[in-house]
Amino acid sequence: MKIISNTGVYASGSSAVSDLLKEYSSAKVFDDDEYQFFQCPFGLFYLEDNLVYSTHRGNSGFSLKLFKTFCHRTINKRSLYEKTFNHSFISETDKYINSLCTCDYIGWGYVDYWLLPPVQKYWFKFRTGINRRLPRFLQKPATFDYLPKEHDMAAFSTKEDFLLKTRAYTDSLFSHINCDGKKVVVFDQLSPSSNSTRFSHYFSDLLTIIVLRDPRDIFCDQMVLNDHCIPRDPHSFVSWYKTVMNASKLDQNDPTKVMVINFEDLIFNYDDSIKKIENFAGLSPKDHCCPRKYFNPQFSQKNTQFWISHPKFKKDCEYITENLQSYLYFK
Repeated sequence: MKIISNTGVYASGSSAVSDLLKEYSSAKVFDDDEYQFFQCPFGLFYLEDNLVYSTHRGNSGFSLKLFKTFCHRTINKRSLYEKTFNHSFISETDKYINSLCTCDYIGWGYVDYWLLPPVQKYWFKFRTGINRRLPRFLQKPATFDYLPKEHDMAAFSTKEDFLLKTRAYTDSLFSHINCDGKKVVVFDQLSPSSNSTRFSHYFSDLLTIIVLRDPRDIFCDQMVLNDHCIPRDPHSFVSWYKTVMNASKLDQNDPTKVMVINFEDLIFNYDDSIKKIENFAGLSPKDHCCPRKYFNPQFSQKNTQFWISHPKFKKDCEYITENLQSYLYFK
């Protein structure tokens, strides 16, 4: 089973790829939400860095605990992930963590305090605070164990072993999804737009389609929506966009694993774009059973050149035009 992830820098129109691939009889698209868990700040990159490249007796085991805590606190039995993976996401993730852990023991370090649930964290602070205020002869010793049931972990891995176990994890996890016999499954935002080739190594067969968009449209679009995830003034936006694009290192990707396409080309060069996506993803033109049903390029034209339809952003976009020349689609 081939996995395709559509992604972008932010508000770049990557969902257009999901809509387009819905029109293929050989593909099943999961686009109820964005599947960002694996690329999140405490995701697979974080684990590999701490278990392979930056190993340390404190941070390596802590990274496993943080990964597990993030999973258990953000994903519950009724979450999208559990439904998508047939109620196996948490259990498969726990198995994966156990496979990477070389030693699980009763104990804790000072950083483990930050992973405690709020009530337990408050109780810990209360007890230690009271102890400091007691007369010295009544105080508990500095070595007193306030968390006698807390578990700690030790971990170390070679690159080869980490990738082997991570692929086994993702293979097993994705085997639980109901793909209706389709050869291709599509997930929105499964992979990041930066270091995409490195991320693909965590899966047996993952392809990433990165969608770019004229930065002026990204800015205007988010200003209209009053979104809080990107800068709202043009000067900060330019700095942010340059940072994101420089970090993406798009020219360093493996072209057999990662494809870059412009949102505008999907609209104004529709036929050529479809051929490129089909060749990259191994899709047959015969499987394009309902063209333009979910992605209609004529309808999507209204999502381009917002600075014309929203003149109140004219001055902001003039600054963006001047400072992001190399990233503009419409020159």
